[in-house]
Amino acid sequence: MTIWRLMTFERFTSTCASTPAWCRAAVLLGLCAALAACGILGLGSDDPTSARVVVTAVGTDAIELVTSQSFAVDAQSGSIQAVAEADTFVVVSSFEQTFALSKPVRFFAVLTNFEEGNSVSMQVLLDETLRYDAQRALSVGEKLRFVFTAIDLSQN
Repeated sequence: MTIWRLMTFERFTSTCASTPAWCRAAVLLGLCAALAACGILGLGSDDPTSARVVVTAVGTDAIELVTSQSFAVDAQSGSIQAVAEADTFVVVSSFEQTFALSKPVRFFAVLTNFEEGNSVSMQVLLDETLRYDAQRALSVGEKLRFVFTAIDLSQN
């Protein structure tokens, strides 16, 4: 089986070598255009334009929600390294807000509990598509965290 694969590859490469360079370039360009049109290469404008955060809290004390679009993420650990701007909200029972996203598309929402006895749920929807859904009783200092970053391949 392996020998047949090697022979097939050799025939393919020798056939390509005899094809004019302009023909190979045209086929490659056509393939790239088709992949880009299908959105496979990620070059389209499929980046979300809005993020909606829905929080419900059941307990005795308020919880803190921090959102931001201006931050840096450590590539290895995935932790948020620096926040340039953030919005902080105190949630007593419920919260819902939609945020307009701008390029480069980045968004995080971190819900932090500071008192014992809070049960929370947090949902994040990007362009009305549910991307995060968590419900649980949080202990003191525990967090629910959602982070989204879109990579724009056209700028690299």
